[in-house]
Amino acid sequence: MDRHARVFEKDLREAGLAVELRDRPHVHALRAQRQQEAAARQRLADSRRPLQSKLKRLEEELARVSDELRELDARLADPDFYHAGHADEVAVTLKRRGELAGRVDELEARWIAVTTQLEAIA
Repeated sequence: MDRHARVFEKDLREAGLAVELRDRPHVHALRAQRQQEAAARQRLADSRRPLQSKLKRLEEELARVSDELRELDARLADPDFYHAGHADEVAVTLKRRGELAGRVDELEARWIAVTTQLEAIA
């Protein structure tokens, strides 16, 4: 019997409600059931943890790439950007925008896959 059960039993005896918890098999069964449930919750949390970590990293990278994409879109939306006479810079910016758009699509697909795996575990 654990310490808490002994203290509880002592308190009951002192209150004149003598009950021997050791003689109650259902108490042990309930304790075992709670321990099994706690172990099951821990296993579930342990199986979800790597996916949650991966999801967090994907979200952080997606935010970073999306921010850069928004900056490029703002630059490309400015008419003065094209009139500055820097055709090479325009070409590089358009190329980079295409790369980032592809990266966003890839990250979103991975995010959906990881989210689906997490939902399947829950």
